[in-house]
Amino acid sequence: MKNPTASMLVIGDEILSGRTRESNMHFLAIELSKVGIDLKEVRIVRDYKPAIISAVRTLSASFDFVFTSGGIGPTHDDITSECMAEAFNCPIDINEDARNKLEDYYRGLGKNLNSARLRMARIPKGAELINNSVSAAPGFSIENVHVMAGVPKVFQAMVSSILKTLKRGTPTLSRTLKLFLAESEIAALLEKLSLDYPKLSIGSYPFVINGEFGVNIVVRGDSSELIDQFVKKLEAKIQEINFLLYDQDKSREYLYQLFVMRKDGGEWELVADHSKKPSKGWQNHKFNPVALKSIKVKGIFNSANKNFQIVEVVAR
Repeated sequence: MKNPTASMLVIGDEILSGRTRESNMHFLAIELSKVGIDLKEVRIVRDYKPAIISAVRTLSASFDFVFTSGGIGPTHDDITSECMAEAFNCPIDINEDARNKLEDYYRGLGKNLNSARLRMARIPKGAELINNSVSAAPGFSIENVHVMAGVPKVFQAMVSSILKTLKRGTPTLSRTLKLFLAESEIAALLEKLSLDYPKLSIGSYPFVINGEFGVNIVVRGDSSELIDQFVKKLEAKIQEINFLLYDQDKSREYLYQLFVMRKDGGEWELVADHSKKPSKGWQNHKFNPVALKSIKVKGIFNSANKNFQIVEVVAR
């Protein structure tokens, strides 16, 4: 059975202007993965009624769940509640349960429920309230849309509350492999392996550390067995060969060629040609990961004598 699908609609001029950093999507994605709900799409719209109404109608028709953040506060530009009412063709008015929650909350603070605060009790008719354990002003659910605050702490509390009531799927599992290879060097291998594991999601995310390129391979799926199989296949591939050329006097230079033979057969394959470029000390060679049967270094020249001396070999 497929997991339920979800989308997120982030609402607010402050997000699009860059004034406020959006963090709710990151939290929501993690929490949905834990309960087996697949987040498929995220949209950000400004505080503009036609844009909000159009987006929520489209997302509601396309996914099992829609989660929104922002626009349900006490100010004039908090228009999300009105937009939801219009999107689903229902009236909006003061919800008595919401009013009571707000009155109790502000009474405890020694404050009155003024007209601005009362705006947060305006809820589309037929919607169910989402509890707000932080500041009382509730969110609400209407059809398959769950409308929540934009303030991260409040949003997180509302998500924790609403997820307890929703249909769940199989939680998503993931593993990450950190490889010090350029992304392009492993692309062909990943493409080949991904064809063998269509039920897994395989992503590559490059990085640079101290000038050295690398890539994080993230493997996601609902089967730990499949993930382990994939990782073992990837880790079984030799991707780097290092060896130390003897150089006690720090002056001698070598010419050589490096060959490998694959486990799946074939001829010797030249992976590094230093037959014309003098080399000394540690030699480092990275290439597309491959399962190897043998490694061969063909010595061509030693500036000190006729011997070609390798002190240490490391393959990984």
